[in-house]
This record gives sequence, structure tokens and C-alpha cells, in this order.
Amino acid sequence: GCTATITLPVNVSLPSATFTAPATVCAGTPILFNAPGGMSNYLWNFGDGYTSAMQNTTHTFGLTPPNPTVTLTVSNNLGCVASFAVPVSVIAPPPLTITPLQLICPGATATITATGAGFTTYDFYHNGVLVQSGASNTYTTSAIGTYYVIANTASGGCAVKSVNTYVFNKPNPIADILGNSVACMFGGVANIYLYNSINDPNTTYVWTLQGNNTPLSNVFDLNITVNATGNYSYVLTATGANGCIARDTFCVVVANSPVVTVTPSTVGPMCAGTLHTFTASATPPNPNYVYQWNNGVTGPVMSTSLPGMYMVAVTDPANGCTGYGFGGMIKPRPSTILFPVGCDTLCDYDSIIPPLAMGGPIGPGSYTVQWFLNGNYGTPIYTGLVLNLMANIPPLIYGMNNISIVVTYNGCSDTSNAYNLFIKKCDSCDCKESSWGEIYGQPGEANPTLIKSPGGKSKMNAATLKAANATIFNCKGTYVIKCKQTFTVYGNYNCKDTLCPSKVTYSLQPPTGPAVTGNAPVTFTPTVSGTYTLTLYGWCDNKICDSCVITFKVICDPLCDCKGSKWNDITLTPQTNAPPPPIDAKVANNNIIIGNPVKLNCNKTYDVKCKTSYNVNAGYTCVGANCPGSVQYVFTGPAGTSSGTMPLSFSLTQSGTYTLSLYGYCGTTKCDSCIVKFKVDCPVDTTCCPYNITVSNPTTTLSTLSSPSATIANTTFNISGPPGNLFTEIRAEVVDYVLTSNFKNECLSCKTFPYAWSSMYQPGNVGTIQPQITMYNSAVTSFNPSGAGIYQNPREVLWNNSTPFTLPPSINLSFLLPPASIIDCCELTAKICVKFTFRDKDCKECEVIVCFTVIIKPGGGNNNDKPCSCSIKPSLKWEGGGKTVSCGETITLFPGVIPVSLLTNFECKDGNGKDCKSTAPTVTIKKPDNTTQVLTGPSFNYTYTLGMTGTFEYTIVGLCDGKKCECKFYVVNPKQ
Repeated sequence: GCTATITLPVNVSLPSATFTAPATVCAGTPILFNAPGGMSNYLWNFGDGYTSAMQNTTHTFGLTPPNPTVTLTVSNNLGCVASFAVPVSVIAPPPLTITPLQLICPGATATITATGAGFTTYDFYHNGVLVQSGASNTYTTSAIGTYYVIANTASGGCAVKSVNTYVFNKPNPIADILGNSVACMFGGVANIYLYNSINDPNTTYVWTLQGNNTPLSNVFDLNITVNATGNYSYVLTATGANGCIARDTFCVVVANSPVVTVTPSTVGPMCAGTLHTFTASATPPNPNYVYQWNNGVTGPVMSTSLPGMYMVAVTDPANGCTGYGFGGMIKPRPSTILFPVGCDTLCDYDSIIPPLAMGGPIGPGSYTVQWFLNGNYGTPIYTGLVLNLMANIPPLIYGMNNISIVVTYNGCSDTSNAYNLFIKKCDSCDCKESSWGEIYGQPGEANPTLIKSPGGKSKMNAATLKAANATIFNCKGTYVIKCKQTFTVYGNYNCKDTLCPSKVTYSLQPPTGPAVTGNAPVTFTPTVSGTYTLTLYGWCDNKICDSCVITFKVICDPLCDCKGSKWNDITLTPQTNAPPPPIDAKVANNNIIIGNPVKLNCNKTYDVKCKTSYNVNAGYTCVGANCPGSVQYVFTGPAGTSSGTMPLSFSLTQSGTYTLSLYGYCGTTKCDSCIVKFKVDCPVDTTCCPYNITVSNPTTTLSTLSSPSATIANTTFNISGPPGNLFTEIRAEVVDYVLTSNFKNECLSCKTFPYAWSSMYQPGNVGTIQPQITMYNSAVTSFNPSGAGIYQNPREVLWNNSTPFTLPPSINLSFLLPPASIIDCCELTAKICVKFTFRDKDCKECEVIVCFTVIIKPGGGNNNDKPCSCSIKPSLKWEGGGKTVSCGETITLFPGVIPVSLLTNFECKDGNGKDCKSTAPTVTIKKPDNTTQVLTGPSFNYTYTLGMTGTFEYTIVGLCDGKKCECKFYVVNPKQ
């Protein structure tokens, strides 16, 4: 029953949910609510459906309900709970408006106004940045962008943000003056021309002189003259249709131009080929004047013998003003270089028309041609453009005549070399004005009633020809005739001279086999498909006067199939009267041994003997009836090309490699091919040469050319022979060229262009005699082995002179060869045979053939050890002049219409001198009116005119090993 009592203190910690809140809030304004700390759980209830479990939270009230109660409930870690509530009154914010979008001129101002009741402070923002705060509801600005305002009421209960508004610039007119900053005075007057960079019809322009508001011009340009030197500052005011204004100022310096006087040459007459000197002077005197002649010469004195009109531009470097002086005109001298020289034979009824290499057109009033005989230049035997031989016998004689001409053009003359002409008396039959009669044909054998009589008089009229089912043919026409139907073609030729007997012969080439020849009419029966070419020849007595080619198309069905066809033996039989060799004589080391027929293999090369007759035969077997097999050939060598149907007989007299291409046909279908090569080495026949002349194998160095991409074989041939001035002409001709590779076709792709590789490139002089290139049947003294003409480069060059000369110790020749392969394993070998012909003063000739080999090692592209670099050395050319221009240089032309061409001289090479990978350069011109024009190569031509003067900027751009290479220079086209 004992009791014990213990009393202990207990600490009770009650949670607190007390918070503060404004009695009145503005709808739409965020309000921050903070709860006491240290609680485990929080729950806010704002009385409008929104709750939050965060200690501190932000809430924005709406207008529903208008008087919500905010309740906070909290609990601590002991689970004790406390709650606290505060009533809130929600009011609506007052309305706030702001000035809408505004457009202003650049530099002008705009005022933004915020409007609303009950606001006391306004915060203005530009692109999100506060720019003004205070009681003012307006903001003035010239900055474009986005604006808004936040306004506050007096109680601070509501802060309202406006919508965005904008300030933009109106389009401003352009005032940008262009023109020359220097105006030069000529005769006391200087012309000033300035213009705005654009001409806008909706813009008003006013030009004034700075300091003087009197308008000088009311259009987009200003063109005035002044008569006093000095500095002039012009102002352009441009007013747009929207009222915006722009201004620009431009300063012009007016200075005097030199007055130029040119003393012309005193050597007369003023003809090309004679050195003429022109001396220029300028006033007022100035030792710093720059003299520039229109042929590129600089300095006050210029000497030239070239034809053309010569002017000089004298520039004062202090102000850039230029004066011009006319020196005079050197008239072109006609050239007789194309007048025939050497030995020739003509009939007495022929005439000589002299070809002239330069000067004006041939015609009365332009050329005067005087003809002289045997070097007697006292009195001409004839004066006129055409020398008729018959009309000038005598003084011309039958036999040898030494004829020369003196040609005068514009008072300037040139004398030709002698033309050694042998005149012979020819028969009376003349082809001139002779013509074909009717040519017609009909199915069937020849009909005697359709054959015309001599003289071309038909025995039948047109109605009879039509009734006979005859077709009239035109020369160069193509007609379709039936297969396996006999057809006859009739023809006759009308000779002008009725005393000359006329006849017509023919040559009919069927699709396969040899041509058939005979006298017209021609009757034939086509049996195979293909083209039948009929060539008719019109004769007057014993001369062929004309030819007429008619083509017939024939289709014979069915076509033959190549399947199963094959070559028979291809044999070569040496023709000889020697005893036959042993029965086992065969081919040893690819050499043909005289004897029995030897079997040849395709794609092989055989050595044959010079001046020995050989017979090649081949057969081709076809499968199927009515498909006969046949073999056609093309035989190509230094002496030319022949073709036909097997067998082939030949005897080779010229050293070199000959290619025999065989084609196997089944009917008219080409089924297979076989190539066999023959190599022959013929000793030089010196029996007709009176001299012992030798030409050694050349020493050769290789270089490269970038345009076109090629290898240059630079050779030096050493010459030995008799001393003394014995020779009048030397001719070098490529007679054979063979390109091979260590990997055959894999390395020869696109390497065998005809008329390009092994052609002449930059031949050297023979003493003082310049080379002439035989090209297009004319001799010219220069040529360009690039561009579109690359595939027609010459393979022949000659040197001749009016007086005999001695043999040179050596002759330098360069040859275009394929570029090195970029494939490391490909090595090219080019064999070139050159025939040298030496003609003496008695027209006797000696020929020497020299063959040499050039090995083109693999390479090309970049050399990693030596980097690539580019160079541009532009060269301008115009009539009568030219100049190599440095990058950054400025040159001045003379006034006028001046066509100018540009050579870029762009190179991209590595440290070893090999061409690197590059692109062809582009050329653009920026003109004084700021427009740009792209020029096209290879000449990059542009014509300067008086209609546009000022400075033209040339820009040449190319890629070298992927890097940009650029060169700029400037050309000034002055005002007249």
C-alpha cells in the first residue's frame, strides 16, 4: 500500500503557422508568401483552387473569388499541427495603353506615351533594358527597336505592363557621290562630271557648291565646266519620297594638263621597216613628266619601224593630269614573202596571181604590182595584179624565166625573191569553163538509146528519160538502190573546146573488195549491204578536168552474224628470185627470212628489209550461208596511208615503223581486227646528193608546258657538211612518231592525239634566218600551239633566205609530247624520226633522216619535298603596242576606241620546276560605274570606248595546289 510519486518537467513545443499578407492585392500581380521555418510539412490554400506544398511560394490572384482567404497549415516532426488564415481583397488593375508602331527618318526622334488612370510612376524599357523611370509618362528616342512600359499606382497595389510597341526607320535615300577626284584643264576649261551611285526616280537631287546654296543641278548627276584651278567641294542633297534626307560631299582638284608637241620623224617616206624617231615635249616645262607612247615605250623619245598610228600621253605625276600629242602614222609595207620562189613549171596559158601576206585588200587603187624579168629593175615587163603568161610572150620566153615583183601599197614598196619559172607550150585543150552534162541512171543493163553523143548532146528528151524510168543524179548526192538488181549509170562531160575529145571514166568502190574502173556508162549489181561510192571523171583529151562523186546505199537482208567466225592464217611472203631457203626456215627473233610464207601473229612487230617486195595475205572464215568472209586492210607508215582488200603487196623504201590493220568481215559486218607492225631501216641514198652532209643524234632536255599540259623535248642537232655559202633552204619534217609504254594501253589513254604530239614548238633560228612554219598550205613566221588550234600544229618547218648561206653548226628544235603520267608505274617512250632536206642554190637537194628516242618518266602533280608556288605576270596588248604589267601597277591608255587583249601568264610549279595541280585563271574587270564584267579566255578581250572613262580594275584569280593566287592591276581610260 506504499506510494511513491516522481515529478518530471515536460517541454511542449507547439508549431506556428503565422504569416503576413497584404490586405489588398492587384489581380494579375504576383505576390510572394513566406511561411515560418523548421516545419516538416507545409500546405498553402489560396481560396481560389490553387494549393502549394512549398515553404515559400508566389501566387497571382484573379478576380474570382473577389475576397479569398489564404490558409497555411503546418506540422512539425512530432506530428503537431497548426493552421493560420488571412482574408485578402482582390482588385482589378487599371487599363494601360502605349503609343503604337512609329516610322521615323534615320536620325529623327519619336515620342512614346503611356496612358492610364491612377498611375504615378512609369518604367520605360528598350529591347528589355530599363531606359527611363519616374513620374513622366512619355519617352523620346531616336533608337529603333522594341519598347514597353511598366506603370505603378499610388498605393503600389498594382504594377501594369503594356503591350510591345516598335520604332523603325523609314528607307533613307542614298547619297553616294562617284567620279574623278581630279579634273584636268584643256585649253583653259576643265570638265567635272560627278554622279550619284544610283538614280532613283522617286528621289529628288540637289547639287550645290559647299558654302553656296545656289543649286547647280537637279538630277542625279552633275556635269559642269570650270575655268580656274583650285579645290572644289560639292554637296549632294537627296530627298526621298517619304521626306527623309541624305547628304554626301565630294572634293575635286582642278589642275592644268600639259600641252604636248611631237616632232615627227624626218626619215621619209613613213613606211614600215625603216626606223623612225618621234620626239615629244610638253609645257609648262617639268622634269617629272611621265611620257607613255601607245606602243608601250616610255620617255620623250620613241623609235620604231613597225606600222601604226603613234600617240604619246604626258602625265604630271603631281596631279595625274595628262596631255596628248599625235606623232604620225607609219604606213604598213606590203610583204612579198608568200610570192613563190624556187623552181616551177607552168603552161603558157596560165596566169600568176601573187599572194600577199599583209597590207590592204587586193584590188585597184590599193596595190600596184610591177613585174620584172631576170633582175632588170629598170622597166617592168608588166604592171598589174595578174600576170598572164601568154600575153607577155615576149619578153617572157619558152623555157627558164627569172620573175620577181615590186609591190607598192600606200607609197611603200617591197621586192620579192626570184621565181625560177619554166614556161612550156601546152596543148589547146582547156578545162576552164568545161562542165558536166546530165548524169542519170536506170535499172537494167546499159541501153544504147540512152547513151549520149560526144559533146554531151542527149539523144533523148526529158519525156523519153522519164518513160525509161531514168533518175537524174546530182554530184555529192546519196541515193538508195535495190540489192541484187542490175543498175546502170550514164554520164557525159562537155568540153569548152569542141576540138577536144571528151569522155567519162569511173571508179566504183563497193563496201568490200577492190574498186572497179572503166569507161562510162557503168553497170553493176550490188550483192552486199553497205555504201557504194561511184566517182565519175570528166576528161578533155588527156586531162581530167572534173570529178563527180555519187553515193549509193544498199541494204541486203539478212545481216551476217559474227558468232563462230575466226581468222585463217595471216602470212607474209618475201618475193625474190633467190634460191628457196631450207624447208624449216622460220621467223627468228621476229625477223622475216626470205623464203616460204611465214605466219604472222597479231600485236607483234617484225623487221623487214628495205626495198624488198613482200606479199601479205589473210583469210577470215564466217559461219552461216550467204555470209562470205573477207579481209580489208589499212596500211599506215611514214610515206602515208593506203587501204584495200587482201592481199597486200608492198616494198618499203623509207625508214620507220609501218602499221598494218586488218579487219575481218562477214558480209558487210566488221567482226574482228588484227594489228601487225613492220619495222624497216633503209640506208640513206646519197647518189643524188652532191654533198656529204651528216646530222647527229640530238642532245635532248625535257621541260613542261602547262597550257596545254605537255612535255617539251628540246633538241640540238649537230650539222656537218661542206663550207661556204652554198644553200638556200633547210627543211625539217617529222616523218614518223611512235608512242609506247611499259604498260601498253593502261598508260596510253588520251596520249596519242594526231596532229598534236611530236609537232613543232619554238624552232630556233639558222644563223639570222627565222623559221617559217608550214601550216594550212602557207608559210607563216609564228604560231600558237594552244587553244583550239592545238590539234592542227605543224610538223614541218623551213628556213630560207634570198641569198645563199652556209650550213649552221647546229639546229635547235622543240617538240610537243604527252605530259608525264601521274601513275608512278607508267613510263612513256616516244620515238621521233625527223627528215632534214638541204637545198643548194642549184635546186639540188640532200636528205638526212635522224631518229631519236625520248623517255618521259612518271610524275606530274605535286612534289611533297618542294612546295608549289604560283606566279602571274600579265601582259596587255593593243594595236601598235603592249606592255607587261606588274601586280598593283596602273597604266594609262590613250583616248579612243581601243581593243585590248590580255595574256595572264599564269604558272603553278613546284621547286623542281614541275607543273602542280592548278585551275585555269579567271579574269574580271571592275568598271568605273562599279559594275563587274567577267572576261573569257584565252585572249580575255575588252574594248575601251569614250563612253566610259576612268579607272578599270583587273583581277586575275587562279588556284595553285588548292591555294588562291591573285593579281590586281589598273588601267586608266582617260577622257578625250
